[in-house]
Amino acid sequence: MKAHLLNLFLLIWSFIFPVSSCDGYEFTVEGEVRIQGYSRSQLEGETNYNFTAEIRDCGSRIRVFGGCFSTAKYNEYGWDTTNSYIFIKLRADRESKLMQQIEGGKIKETALDKPVKSPNDANLNIYSSDLPDFGRGIEPVWLAYASACDYRARKSGNKPEPVRCCGWFECLAVDQFIF
Repeated sequence: MKAHLLNLFLLIWSFIFPVSSCDGYEFTVEGEVRIQGYSRSQLEGETNYNFTAEIRDCGSRIRVFGGCFSTAKYNEYGWDTTNSYIFIKLRADRESKLMQQIEGGKIKETALDKPVKSPNDANLNIYSSDLPDFGRGIEPVWLAYASACDYRARKSGNKPEPVRCCGWFECLAVDQFIF
């Protein structure tokens, strides 16, 4: 009887005084995102792509592949609580008829007579912000699984910065250039 009352007391105590915070957390999730693009209430197009997200405390690594992003083997975003990066691993058989070059501080596009293979196997950019803004399908996954620390760190009443998500029109133009 005493053991039963003690267990009941401990159960009630745990509901009245819950643990206020966790020391850390870690999880991995895999899934599929479906993007539907609309213009004037009309469906313009849609695509599905897969993702994996690895979250540990406030750090994250998100990888998306397939769908309208299939010209790249995968796109990866990471945040280590100090810097973020976007890593675009290109497919080996990738070819394009458009080339972009930087001349005089401006991007210049050149149309080529025949398709050529990209000279790069991958592209890597490093940033100091944790907000992904790349238009590569990472944003919806980041908002769902990795944005909690960003929102907790904001001062009460401050308006958060918007996260621009990939739209269907961007999917049509993404990955068509040689860098």
